[in-house]
Amino acid sequence: MKPVLNTVLDPTLRSNDAKEFENALRRRIVGQDSAIEKVVEIYQMFLAGLNAPGRPVTASSFDPDPARQLRTLQHARLDVLTFHDWPRNKAWPERTGQQVTAFRLALAKAGLERPIFAGEPDRSTYGRGASAFSISMQGAERAGAAAWTLHTRAGFRLDTRRFSDALDPAARQFLDERARRPPSGPAPPAH
Repeated sequence: MKPVLNTVLDPTLRSNDAKEFENALRRRIVGQDSAIEKVVEIYQMFLAGLNAPGRPVTASSFDPDPARQLRTLQHARLDVLTFHDWPRNKAWPERTGQQVTAFRLALAKAGLERPIFAGEPDRSTYGRGASAFSISMQGAERAGAAAWTLHTRAGFRLDTRRFSDALDPAARQFLDERARRPPSGPAPPAH
């Protein structure tokens, strides 16, 4: 019979890295204490090596500044840079490719290679239709984004139905057409 290891982890114990991360979050984020605690708990698990093996670690960010994105990526030891193009104004679809390029240049300047994921919600969220969604996605692709992460709005309940069932018909049609297209190939290196 093999011995059983019965260990309970104290979620209140924090490494110095996790404490610094928590303090940095608390200086910048007000009124989101429970969210900060959950993020720091997940970060502490990552630092302790308790994250799922083979799964990349990333954090979604709305920060458009490449230098701040780079610092976050380095400080949190992220495997992937994931961003949401913000603010959502009239120019956002055309700006997505520029953001990917700016992030690629910042990574190259720091001597880092990380995939960049552009993340956007269901195109109906912003009321501009599939054309804006398509322009943004194509810009990210041309600029060398490694992936497009289509995330959900709070109204999507993925525990009760499939993601594709939560999309409106126009979004489903757009994604179906997109899936039939061949990939465009890698972007040129950032300089």
